[in-house]
Amino acid sequence: MKVLFISETYPPVIRASGKIIRDLAVEFKEHGHEVYVLTLIEEEHWKSSGVKIYEEDGIKIIRVKVKKYKGINYVQRGIIEELLPYKIINKTKKMLKNIYFDLIITHSPPLNMYKVTKCFSSEKTLKFLFLRDIHPQTGVDLGIINNKLVYFFYRSKEKKLYKLSDHIFTQFPSNTQFILENNAFLSSEKVSTLYNFKKISNFKRNENINYLKKFNLEGNFIIIYGGNLSKAQDVEKLFQLAENLIEFSKIKIVIMGFGKDKEELLAIKDKKDIHNVVILDPLPIEEYESFLGQCHVGIIHLNENFKTQNFPGKTLDYMYAGLPIIAKINRGNDLEEMISEANCGYVTTGNLVDLRDKIINLYKNENLRVELGRNGRKFLEENLTAEKAYEEIMRVYNTRG
Repeated sequence: MKVLFISETYPPVIRASGKIIRDLAVEFKEHGHEVYVLTLIEEEHWKSSGVKIYEEDGIKIIRVKVKKYKGINYVQRGIIEELLPYKIINKTKKMLKNIYFDLIITHSPPLNMYKVTKCFSSEKTLKFLFLRDIHPQTGVDLGIINNKLVYFFYRSKEKKLYKLSDHIFTQFPSNTQFILENNAFLSSEKVSTLYNFKKISNFKRNENINYLKKFNLEGNFIIIYGGNLSKAQDVEKLFQLAENLIEFSKIKIVIMGFGKDKEELLAIKDKKDIHNVVILDPLPIEEYESFLGQCHVGIIHLNENFKTQNFPGKTLDYMYAGLPIIAKINRGNDLEEMISEANCGYVTTGNLVDLRDKIINLYKNENLRVELGRNGRKFLEENLTAEKAYEEIMRVYNTRG
C-alpha cells in the first residue's frame, strides 16, 4: 500500500520526532510498502530551492524549505506555524495530486498540520495521528500560553485534528486517559497507546573516532544530556546537580543539544564559572549514537509543571547505547514505571540532587553501570522496536480498514 508520513522534522535534522518517523518509514519500506515522507526544513539548514523531492533508503522524501521558526520568540513562531500548511500545500499539491494514499500518518505537534493531512486524503484514506505532545495543554503547563483567547484558538485546532483522525496513538497510557477525559467526542476505540520506538539496526556505530578525546573529555566520567533545550526540559537545573558534584573532579556533565534556551545556558555557565559542565553543539545522528557509546550515564530532565506526560526520545537513545539512566520527571509520568520495569536506572520527581548518591555509586561501580545499561538495552529490544510499532499500527489499520 501507499503510505504518507507528515512530519515537521526528518533526518538529517536532529530531532527525536524526525528519528521516530524515519525509523518507522524504513520499517514500512522493508515490509514492501511504497513510502513517502512530507517534511520541512528551515532555510538556515538548506540553501537549495523551495521544494525538493528525492529518494533515500527507497523512500520518496519531499522537503519544503520554510523560514526559521525554531528558537525564536513564541509570537513570531506562532505566526509562521499558522502559515506553514498553506505553503506546504501550495508547493507540493501538484507533486502529489495524482497519488492515492491508503494510509497517512501525521506527527503532532504542530497542531495545524491537520490541514495538510486533509488535503492529501481521499475518502478511503485512513488517517492516523502520532500524538507525542498534547497541545495547547503543554503550552499552558509551561506558562507559554496564559491568554484565554489564545488557548481557545489552539484548542479549536486540537479538536479539528482529533476529529479528522481515524485513530490516535498517544505515547503513554496516562495521555490516552487525558485526551479521552477532555474530549468527550472521542471514543475509547479511537485512541490507544503506542510507546516511542527505535529501529535497532538502523545505524552502525563508528568506533574509530574517540569523541572524548575530540572534545577534550578523555579520562573523565561523562554524564550526558542530549536533546532539546527549552522550557519543557528545564535544563538549567542541571547546574544545581553540577555544583553538588564539584568535589568529584572527574565527573563532567555534558549538555549536547539545540533549542531556544541554549544561549541562556551558556550565560549561566559563564556567570557561575562552573567547570564541570560542558556545553557542545549537536552531532549528526550517526556520530551522536557513537558518542553516547563512549559516555557513562544518560540524564533525562523534565519540567515539573507538566500535567500531561512526556516520553523523551533520548530515553531510547540511552537504552540503545547501553547507558544507565538518571531521570528527573514530573509527577505521575509513566516513564517512572517504565524505567523501574526495565531496571535500567533511577528516577526522582523532586530534584536531580536527590539522586546524587546514586550517581556517585554509578561513578564508583562499573559493574552496576554495565548491568543497568544492559537491562535497558534488553528492554528496548524486547518492547520498543520499530518492528513492534509497525505490527501494532497494521493491527489497527486492518481493524479500521
